[in-house]
Amino acid sequence: MSNYDIYVFTLCLLVFVMLTGLLGTMLVVLLKQGFKLIRAGLEDERIKKEYIKEAETKRAVTIISAVLTVIMLIAIFSAFAVSMYVQFVGDEPKGGVAIPKVVLSDSMSKKRESNDYLEKHGLDDQFQTFDLIFIRELPGEFELELYDIVVYEYEDKLIIHRIIGIEEPNEKHPDCRHFLLRGDAAKFSDEFPVLYEQMKAIYEGQRIPFVGSFFAFMQSPAGYLCLLLIVFAVIATPITEKKLWEAKLARLREIGFIPAEPEPTEAEATEETAENDENDEEVIEVASDVEPEVTEPVEDASDAEPEVTESVEDASDAETEVTEPAEDASESEPDAKESAEGSNDADTDESEDPVDGQRQQNGD
Repeated sequence: MSNYDIYVFTLCLLVFVMLTGLLGTMLVVLLKQGFKLIRAGLEDERIKKEYIKEAETKRAVTIISAVLTVIMLIAIFSAFAVSMYVQFVGDEPKGGVAIPKVVLSDSMSKKRESNDYLEKHGLDDQFQTFDLIFIRELPGEFELELYDIVVYEYEDKLIIHRIIGIEEPNEKHPDCRHFLLRGDAAKFSDEFPVLYEQMKAIYEGQRIPFVGSFFAFMQSPAGYLCLLLIVFAVIATPITEKKLWEAKLARLREIGFIPAEPEPTEAEATEETAENDENDEEVIEVASDVEPEVTEPVEDASDAEPEVTESVEDASDAETEVTEPAEDASESEPDAKESAEGSNDADTDESEDPVDGQRQQNGD
């Protein structure tokens, strides 16, 4: 790429960033405004009609939209790739492979009446401005013939004209031929004779009419900018439509026009249960793998069991010893009873004394 091409590309990139930022800001503002209208209920009737229409034609519209989007993207990127190839492929075909070039002048667009050799020899291979032509590898110097159309370079520009005169080697130029060229629509020949070293390729009549105008546009700064904006639109449009559609569905559920999102079905619940069972089985398998590590402490516990039984036997002996004081307590119960009876007799005696005293006072 030349310095000019780099400058143009940088300028287009800066403009693209600025326009993308501006369009993105406008898009966000419009989305917010749309969300407000939907949530306020001002678009309910329109949303209902859109939902009904979408439900009727959803599958067909989705398929058609996807197909058209893919075709458009393929066409755009193919055209851009071809335009880049045309611009940067080079000027000298090799190996019999043709190179496409865009015609940017009208010097070969028609037959000029003064150029009577065109009619005399039936030369009808003219081409128009913005035609896409295909040039091929240049033959040897002495293989070129009169009225061949060749591409040559002059002052860093490519020119395509017809050979109308050949000056063979002579005393002035003993080692090379001089070629006189002129455009079919031009009145005069080119200013200077053209040397073979200046020539790049030969044109043999293959062309696509007017297609080059599109490639020329794609190679311009405006073409770069349009392509980038198209890419931005292709990415942003589905995202915007999805956000708006989700807001519309939420509004329709809110007003009860469509049911709420369905709960998981029995089949889904069964699948979840099966997954949980599988997870439990995996956990059990992992636990079974860990069991051998636990067996050693279990064996130690079994060895300790006799000690526990002995302590139990000791506890039973202790219980036997505790029962003996209980028998002593039972033997002491008669004594307690006797002491209780004695205390009762004493109380009786004490209670009888006041009575006898009263009787004595009455006797007196």
